[in-house]
Amino acid sequence: LTLQGQASDRAADATLDLQGLDLAWLEPYVAQALAARIEGRASAKAALAWAAGDAPKLSLNDVSVQLDELRLTDGAARARPPLSIASLSLDGAQIDLRAQQVSLGRVKIERPSMTLVRDAQARWNFEQWMRPSPTATPADIETDSYDQVATQWFVVSDLGLSTMSGKDGLHVGLRSIATADPLADVEVRL
Repeated sequence: LTLQGQASDRAADATLDLQGLDLAWLEPYVAQALAARIEGRASAKAALAWAAGDAPKLSLNDVSVQLDELRLTDGAARARPPLSIASLSLDGAQIDLRAQQVSLGRVKIERPSMTLVRDAQARWNFEQWMRPSPTATPADIETDSYDQVATQWFVVSDLGLSTMSGKDGLHVGLRSIATADPLADVEVRL
């Protein structure tokens, strides 16, 4: 890891450069969310900009990430892993952390391979790769605000539902999984 730049108590500009990180090093962190193991190498570069005061900012600019020989293994003895990507690269991304906005430049995926299997209970094999998230029932919550409770839902259907919690409330999007087109006039009840 190389970090070069200038910093003061009011602002910082730096260039970050990470080369050849073995993804196995991240396993203790990834294991909190994934039961499967990730293998491969990563490199990344970015320009960090931070400023305090009247016009605060915190952003990563010109972000590039390169993942090579990415493999997800689930412990089963197989000739090939259930998920592999020879190379995944991201170039020209901009990340504004204060505004919670990401702009992707170019994404390139080379030789992706995924084996999908569905069992008799209609569960996909990738569902086993993820660790269940801790959930709470409303009785377990000692606050009147649901923005502090993390939940994860997974339902097999032909509709894709996405949610985003903002300061102005909950935003819900509904799309067709088959066509990825937005859907209108669909009733959603919770």
